[in-house]
Amino acid sequence: MYSPQYMLWLFAFGVIAQWPVWSLVLMSVAGLVDYADAMTALYLSHTHSPAFSWFFHTLYPWNTSMRNATVAIGLVQALPHGGRPQARVSNARQEPSPLPH
Repeated sequence: MYSPQYMLWLFAFGVIAQWPVWSLVLMSVAGLVDYADAMTALYLSHTHSPAFSWFFHTLYPWNTSMRNATVAIGLVQALPHGGRPQARVSNARQEPSPLPH
């Protein structure tokens, strides 16, 4: 089940997790398209418009694909380091142990 509010939750999570700005902008655009998509579908179905069939078979799949791709990008960003492996570099100086060996 999809709802435009889920994009808002994903956006809030991205802000808290300090995702890159480009991913937040992408989620904002996808959220607006998702909202417009949902409201258009509701309006066309409520008015029993013959355009509903055209909309559902032509535009709706593209909008759904964009939403799913955005969610997938969000999931990759949720991984540590945005899904990219990071080399472990330690600049900390090792102090000798005060306990005898």
